[in-house]
Amino acid sequence: MLGSRRIESAGRKRVRPKTETSVISEASQSRDFHEKDDHAIHHEKGLESFMPKPISVKSPPASTLEERNSVADQSLPKTFDELNEAITQTEPLLRSLKPIKSAWYTYDTEHSHDSVMPDVQHIIGFDKHDGKWRIVYCESDGTEPDPYVCPLTDCKIENRVRAARHIPKLHELIVTSKEEFIAEVDDVISALKSFTQKS
Repeated sequence: MLGSRRIESAGRKRVRPKTETSVISEASQSRDFHEKDDHAIHHEKGLESFMPKPISVKSPPASTLEERNSVADQSLPKTFDELNEAITQTEPLLRSLKPIKSAWYTYDTEHSHDSVMPDVQHIIGFDKHDGKWRIVYCESDGTEPDPYVCPLTDCKIENRVRAARHIPKLHELIVTSKEEFIAEVDDVISALKSFTQKS
């Protein structure tokens, strides 16, 4: 009987009771595992925020374009009137400079791709028109003796807009022409004085 007990005892596996240290270690390993798992989930979500999202392009409904066109049609006449008024208000300023001659400025040239056809110049000027100093528009190819000239407020709207940007240049040219004319007159005066002294 004693021998059988020893054999039975030897066949049994002894289980050591868990200590406090082993319990803490298992809890720590479990926490690390869950933290790594959560980190992977957040990492995947973070990558999703950087992924490009599909873009849907929709054509504007016809009604929207029609409404926009209607608004533009209503605005254009008022806009043209305001442009003409702004141009007209600059003319008294240029007249107050008392120009001694016409001022012309070529602001654009359309180059012809045909060797037969000449280039067309677009010119803004301050000139006498019907006996009054006016801001005018001129279109010339340099060959005609009497190029087309009209008040800027009467020319085609696209030419009016492009030319009106250069009105301040007319101001500069009027002043410069007077300065150059004064220098020219001084030269004449000096030449006459020199001639008188010699005689």
